[in-house]
Amino acid sequence: MRTVAAWRVCVIERGDRLAMRAHNRNDGRRTERSLPEGIGKRAAGVAARDWEASLNAGESAPSRVRLSAAVEAFELHLDGLRTKSADRYRTALNTFTRWASDPVLEQISPQTMAAAVAAYAKDHKPAGTAAYSRHLKAFFRWCVRSRLLSSAPHVPAPKVDESTPKPAVLDSELVKILATVEKIRPDDSEGWTRAILLCRHAGLRIGEAVALRWESGPVAVCRVSGGWRFQFQGSGQKSGKIDTIPATPAMAGHLDAWRTAGCVPGERVGETLTARADNASTIVGEIFEEAGVDGGAHGLRRAFCTEWASRVSASDLRVLARHSNIATTLKFYVSRSADELASRLEAFQPVETQTTGKGEFLGESQKRPAIARKLKTPKKQGVN
Repeated sequence: MRTVAAWRVCVIERGDRLAMRAHNRNDGRRTERSLPEGIGKRAAGVAARDWEASLNAGESAPSRVRLSAAVEAFELHLDGLRTKSADRYRTALNTFTRWASDPVLEQISPQTMAAAVAAYAKDHKPAGTAAYSRHLKAFFRWCVRSRLLSSAPHVPAPKVDESTPKPAVLDSELVKILATVEKIRPDDSEGWTRAILLCRHAGLRIGEAVALRWESGPVAVCRVSGGWRFQFQGSGQKSGKIDTIPATPAMAGHLDAWRTAGCVPGERVGETLTARADNASTIVGEIFEEAGVDGGAHGLRRAFCTEWASRVSASDLRVLARHSNIATTLKFYVSRSADELASRLEAFQPVETQTTGKGEFLGESQKRPAIARKLKTPKKQGVN
């Protein structure tokens, strides 16, 4: 265990807010701690003196910091993240804290982390367990950067089998799904029908489809001179970016019909009794099960991407699907099989060629245009 050193804490400015910086005058170690937004310099000075006294007393020395104290300090870091991302971190850390019973950070070993991930995997799917592992790994890396921990313990990451992509919903299956909505959700069947069609013909995720509003909102749809546009604010989608996406012709037809039926700016397009994405996924899963269709809500989005993969370029499909990286588009939706590529090549008829007279062939785009030129013959000069 490290010996407690003489710490000195000062108040510094980090952008538009204040923070505290601690410096160990014996071994040169440094660590920082953010302060709540809006706190004044006088209150910051008091907090700095308290932290300095705590460090020198050994209560919060980096070697003796407990998990609960580190999680509490990590909350200030979460203020700069998107709400959904911060909530996922809180959920993962709360689960781990309940399981680990608040140990000292330095006592958390790789064996402890392996047991924690294995315990979580018993009640969750591989994808959920992999996300849990990623959040814990990022938390411990932050602890090392903040000098709360000397080195991060190894966190095992379970592998998710993505060799066989999940199936997309067929059009025949979509008919069954829509016919089952009234049976499963009789009170808000119209809202769920719209949400399902938004996933299928606009490529929205189920949480986005349920949260979609007319004209304004984190996820909104509005009518402009060029047609219907879906507008996504940073807080309204997975990537955290701001996007504007045009509606496909099929989706535009549905939106025209829904607007005729009545739409109020600010209200949700699909009025359902739930607006939470996790509840929406569960409800759509029940509809799928009752209709006898495999998969879930994301299969509707896959059907949208699969349909347009053969109609637009990979870069355009990435924009429609709002993938952060085009590698995702290429991996799951752009086929590179030789048979399909051959069928696409057959659609292009060969162009007629002509020779240059020197044994060279020119394609259609390289043919030289015939230019009519008037040749002027020099006048014969008379003999003087």
